[in-house]
Order: sequence, then C-alpha cells, then structure tokens
Amino acid sequence: MSETKIRVLLVDDEVYPISLYIKAMSRSGLIVDYCSTTEEAMDSHRASQSYDVILLDIMMDPGERFEGEAHQGGIRTGIFMLKELMRLHPTTPIIIITNVSDPDITAELKGMKPSVLIASKLDYPPLELVDLVERTVSKQEGVNS
Repeated sequence: MSETKIRVLLVDDEVYPISLYIKAMSRSGLIVDYCSTTEEAMDSHRASQSYDVILLDIMMDPGERFEGEAHQGGIRTGIFMLKELMRLHPTTPIIIITNVSDPDITAELKGMKPSVLIASKLDYPPLELVDLVERTVSKQEGVNS
C-alpha cells in the first residue's frame, strides 16, 4: 500500500457505537471525516473528492435531502445516498456498515457496483473494520495502477 494516509468518509447516525470505529481508524493512522446526517455527508463529500473509501450506514434519518423519497422509516435512506455518492464518485469504493438484515435490501445492495461491500457491524469489531478498509483501498489501488 502507498505511504499516503487513507482518507475515510464515515456516515452513520449512531454516534456512540461509531465512536469506537473512529478511534480504531484514527489510531491506525487513517484520516476519518465523520458525518452523522445525510446533509452533512453530501456537503462534505462534494467539497472533497479525495476520499479513498466511504463507509455508509443504510438506516438513517432521511433529513431534508431525502424526505420526499420512499425511505420506509429510514431503512432505505442509505440506499438513496449510496446511489447519489456512486453517481458523484463512481470510482470510490463504498463499504456498507449496517445491522440491517432485510434480505431485499441486501439483494439490492449486492446488485450494485462491485466496489460496494456489505459489512455487518456485529461481524466487524473496530480493528477488523480497519483491516477491511485497508484491504479495500489496497485492492482499489491495484486496480487503478
């Protein structure tokens, strides 16, 4: 992997459990920009195209940006945001971090571009998520070189 620090955009509205992931990534040398709302994330991501990877929760409050969408009580908010991020930044790998186990949502996510991975928060303790992020970025660097 290159010597450049990995820049991560992390979008999740659950502040406490996510703080453990942020600490683990920061201690491992990753640069983490954390956003707890869809508006904050879209503004942050548009302002900078230098993220190496995006970590995105699926179930979030739709906020004003996705209020008119059929978000099903927030369960589909992340999918709307994912599609927007994929359109804006088609080469950035995206890892879905979620506890949502709805088979329809999972099938829809798996049908999207190859750089979308699904990681259950229950299956990935903080340091294992750091490893997944590093492997994902390394793999992407191999594709782009």
